[in-house]
Amino acid sequence: MIPEKHYLLVQISEGADRVRDEVMQMRALLRAADANEENGDTEAKKWLFQIQEVAYDAQDILDKFKQITYDVNHSQTNGFLAKVLKNFNSRNDSAVYVEQIASELETIQERISNVFEVQKYRLIYAYLEQGLSMNLLNESQGDECIEEEIDLVGIHIRNEELVSWITSADPGKKVLSVIGKAGIGKTSLVKNVYNGEIVMKHFDIHLYITVEKSYSGVHILLSIMTDIFGEIPPEEYQQLMSLTINDWREIIGTCLQEKKYIIFVDEIVEKDVWEEIKDAFPENRKGSRVVVITSSHEVAGSVSLKTGSSVIGLKPLSQEESWILFCKKAFPNRSCPHKLMEISRNTVNQLDGLPLALHMISGALRRKKKTVEEWETFYHKLLVALETSNKSEAIRDIISLAYKDLPSYLKPCFLYLSIFPQGHDIEKTILLRLWASEGLLELKERETADEVGERYINELVNRSLLQIEDKFVDGRLKFCSIQNVVHDFIISKGREQNISTTDLSCPNKVRRFIIHYSINNNQTGTNFEHLRSLVNVGYKGSLSKSFLSELLYRGKKHMLLKVVDLKGAQLNKIPEGIFNMFHLEYLNLSHTQISTVPRSIGELPNLQFLNLKHTPVRKLPKEILKLRQLQHLLVNRREFGNIVGCKVPRNIRTLVSLKKLADVKANDTEVVKGIGNLTQLTMLGITRFRRKDGMNLCLSLQKLTNLRILNINALQGNEVVDLQHSASPDLPFLRTLAIGGRMEKMPLWIASQHSLAIVHLVKCALRETPMGTVEDLPNLSELLLDGAYEGEQLLFKANTFQTLKVLKLLRLKELQKITIKKGSMPILEELHIDNNKLSELPWGIEHLSKLKVLHLENTHYRSLASEDCSKVAHIPQVLIK
Repeated sequence: MIPEKHYLLVQISEGADRVRDEVMQMRALLRAADANEENGDTEAKKWLFQIQEVAYDAQDILDKFKQITYDVNHSQTNGFLAKVLKNFNSRNDSAVYVEQIASELETIQERISNVFEVQKYRLIYAYLEQGLSMNLLNESQGDECIEEEIDLVGIHIRNEELVSWITSADPGKKVLSVIGKAGIGKTSLVKNVYNGEIVMKHFDIHLYITVEKSYSGVHILLSIMTDIFGEIPPEEYQQLMSLTINDWREIIGTCLQEKKYIIFVDEIVEKDVWEEIKDAFPENRKGSRVVVITSSHEVAGSVSLKTGSSVIGLKPLSQEESWILFCKKAFPNRSCPHKLMEISRNTVNQLDGLPLALHMISGALRRKKKTVEEWETFYHKLLVALETSNKSEAIRDIISLAYKDLPSYLKPCFLYLSIFPQGHDIEKTILLRLWASEGLLELKERETADEVGERYINELVNRSLLQIEDKFVDGRLKFCSIQNVVHDFIISKGREQNISTTDLSCPNKVRRFIIHYSINNNQTGTNFEHLRSLVNVGYKGSLSKSFLSELLYRGKKHMLLKVVDLKGAQLNKIPEGIFNMFHLEYLNLSHTQISTVPRSIGELPNLQFLNLKHTPVRKLPKEILKLRQLQHLLVNRREFGNIVGCKVPRNIRTLVSLKKLADVKANDTEVVKGIGNLTQLTMLGITRFRRKDGMNLCLSLQKLTNLRILNINALQGNEVVDLQHSASPDLPFLRTLAIGGRMEKMPLWIASQHSLAIVHLVKCALRETPMGTVEDLPNLSELLLDGAYEGEQLLFKANTFQTLKVLKLLRLKELQKITIKKGSMPILEELHIDNNKLSELPWGIEHLSKLKVLHLENTHYRSLASEDCSKVAHIPQVLIK
């Protein structure tokens, strides 16, 4: 029997090699077909879909084979063949599993042969090869993100009209509908006004609500309440969702009754939805406003029936406005070369003044060679795309062309965005991790996943297929989003390629199952055998045991899942099925009630990302040290406003693949010393830091030259954070530094960290001013001093803080005077002061010519004296509490 089994094992290994080669060829063919999509007929598309499904199934089998190899290599028996035969002879589940894979390999090779009729395969591959090579020419390194402040060309008049309507003296509640077809710039116009100074200055409450098409009136009113009061605890979510629409109208009406409010709702497409929510906005005679964005004339008509209502209808840009916008985006110097003038004018004329179309086409052309031949080729594709379109559908064909023009590596990443619901703010760091875990990033030598992912995002933004939603104060992208009409295209294209589903009754093989805002999780029956990803986006309810069992348990270690994201769901225990997932790389259980991590966490050898932030987890088992591929370990919670870390094993030093580690308790000298062994760290957060470990931490930091973010919190009480030692760290890439705890003096080495953009000092109780250490940092954008200084005066010297945009001075209990010399903080935009001993405005505040926001809280001010009013007259928003 041994030779027979030996022969079978050799067959499996050889078969896996053949299938692996076939998968590579299939993927190359699919990329070529995608690049040359406009030439494909219906039959060819069906055939390519079959190839895609075979490629997916083949990859499933290869991953199963990978698992066998891992089990064999980690067996206690010496010798590869001996290890295999030991398992095989035992006739246990593993033996049966080996035979099953052998059978599946044989079947998949037959399917590959059937779908690839050799002559047909060669002909089509040769036909498409040119399309692939042409597409690869455009796969250049992504440039930096073009600042999306290309002027709102042509809508300045509408902008003024909207601002005038908002700020009119009429004290009655007024409702406005902004109407226009897809791609005309409705959202751009309204967001520009919403983010401007006028809204901040004139209203107590200002909200922007993005509406998914599936939203009911209840969902919209729940979003309004969330924006007013903050995130809703998961345990209250289900109860709130059970309220009737009348209950919600009353709740929102009560919340808004005493406030001057403005609420933007983007976008309502159904008249019935507006009818459900319109009575939630009270008439309080305070000059409140409601702005409804819509492409539906029926909705606009319903809005206009309300007393005091108005309509702004957006029209296409003029030829000259279109030309200006096109040139700003298509050419780095914003000027069209003479040789491209004719073809550029012809291109602009085809776009009918639609801002989104102009952005997309100019974004695509910006990346092409500046030759007439290449631009004429693209122009011909544009004409083909538009020749069968009616005017109302043209934007969708232009989006399709922009998609086809993407390099092959970007298309899967772009379509992956279909997992997010319409209007969802996508956190950049989470998107990068998901892309990486799904295997969608094509890394070249010495490139990191973050670097490649950042480049992909920049390119999608530059092509206007993704838009910037929010940035950190130092300019780094924080959140991005997808325009509604682009999202519609992604959903349609994603459904065509079976990217993901939210439907439990989906008849196809499900590889990515997405949970949005609601789910009937007692319903099962979908084919989850090939499931690769389970992602929760926005659902905060409970998940039934039967639902979790159906998705997360299919026999010991026989699962193919690589991504499990159950953020925010009502869970108090990690589902047991998770620990059977050999292939799992990404596990996000943040914002749940999970309090313990079992020892079986060590059974996930491929895990790279573990997020337990905002959970009650206090300790990690020593088995966490088995996860040698772990790159991100995030675990913390807040108690009474303070970050509470998690206890980790003393030998944390062995997890040398770690890039992000936060927040761990450092009240163990071995842990502090061991951190220095984690030389790939870009983010480190420690809590319960002790004075006696100051030198050890500085020695460890000296080795962490890749560090970007550093958070240090001391033990509570009088424990001193002592970081001033002969071992001075040099951290060339450090962007963010946060220190919490008493300090006797500022570490001098901070002054030499020239990449620092954000510095937070909390409860430091310094007796000497920290200004000398931070005032000349060349990239400092944000400075927070919260209980950090016990002196009576703060001096901002001339020509210091040249890049500072945000300054927060909170709970400086002895501070009585702030002096700002002319030339200090020349670009400061926000100043927040919370101090009950301050009896006068900062001296020299009139020098802060760029200041947009001044918040004074818990000071002796209740209103400004007449002489002070002139000093702050240039500040759009002055808030005194």
